[in-house]
Amino acid sequence: MRFPPSLLGALALGLTSSAALARNLSEANPALFSLHRGLMNQVSITGNETAATDWLAAHLRGLGWTVELQRVFNRDIDPEDQVRRENIFAYLGGKRDVTLVVNAHVDVVPPYIPYSDDDTTVYGRGANDDKGCIAAQITAVELLRKQGKIGEGDVGLLYTVGEEGLFDGMAAAQELGFSPRWAVVGEPTQLKQINGHKGKIDIEVRSTGVAAHSSTPWLGRNAIDQLARVIVQLSHIELPTDELLGPTTLATTIVRGGAAHNQVPDSATALVNVRPSVPAEEVWEVIAAAGLNSSEVQLVQKRQNYDPVKLETVANWRPVEPMTVGTDYFSWTLPSARLLIGPGSVATAHKLDEQILKQDLLDGVDVYAELFAGLLDGTLRIEGEKEDARERDEL
Repeated sequence: MRFPPSLLGALALGLTSSAALARNLSEANPALFSLHRGLMNQVSITGNETAATDWLAAHLRGLGWTVELQRVFNRDIDPEDQVRRENIFAYLGGKRDVTLVVNAHVDVVPPYIPYSDDDTTVYGRGANDDKGCIAAQITAVELLRKQGKIGEGDVGLLYTVGEEGLFDGMAAAQELGFSPRWAVVGEPTQLKQINGHKGKIDIEVRSTGVAAHSSTPWLGRNAIDQLARVIVQLSHIELPTDELLGPTTLATTIVRGGAAHNQVPDSATALVNVRPSVPAEEVWEVIAAAGLNSSEVQLVQKRQNYDPVKLETVANWRPVEPMTVGTDYFSWTLPSARLLIGPGSVATAHKLDEQILKQDLLDGVDVYAELFAGLLDGTLRIEGEKEDARERDEL
């Protein structure tokens, strides 16, 4: 029987497109699923990613990639620089200024949830956000290598730390000295192309009261009650909207206050996470104009604000839609065409039952391989990109 070249490459990697060779997809596709499991077995909560980056760097070296480790220092979370945090940048041979950079993040949110699986699904922290993307990307690139479709200077693998709320790994990566034509970031998008996502503003609401015994509350001023009133008022502010990204949203995510069950609290704080669909400064101006600041309650911006991100897509390819969650593209500053796509669903990301279908991982390999090869050989092009401009660039 004569197999098509793509299937021969897949068989060489131990990949199949269905469970026909074995009931358990992991057993039928060892290259993909052993990589996925190995990554998930490494605890890599944001700020403590060392085990995962060490494991993944060793894995890539074993596959024959040139691997650079870039130190990432964040004074806000580790002022003494006690934790070794590093990005991975891997490329073939000695040509590091690659045409296409492929990225996902190695860090995950807490708590760590160990790997488990059944015939159809992988469960555990990072199953889809974002270790599923890493496994699918590397497997796709290795497939293309075996098929002779990529070589030195074509693809770089960039695996960053700190995506879950810090974005410091990607910020550091902008100093690596590459200038790719395309960047592909992997996040769980159900393999849809993402044409934009919302920004981020973190607001701390600080309430100051007067302590008193809880049996005589009129002698004090309850900081929690004050805080609660402002949170409700915040939720009723009419915030800006965008035609593509929809309404700006906010959610109260952390509340702290009180020292004893029998004491009127004299302080309380809340963290409100805003997802702006228009520039962050416009949203902050609307909130500031609502008149919620007083001598008892103050609204303070925490951390860096991030504007919404508009992204490129491939013309006449896969479905396109916007996304609500933020990504490392907040910190991407290079003039590359920026694409966002990956296997898995954000619906289980950050949850205690985080999971990804094994078939979704297999489909992710196929989609990534098609995307990487298509961009490099010119069969896929960016929406709105003029073909004659591409041809001039390639001369």
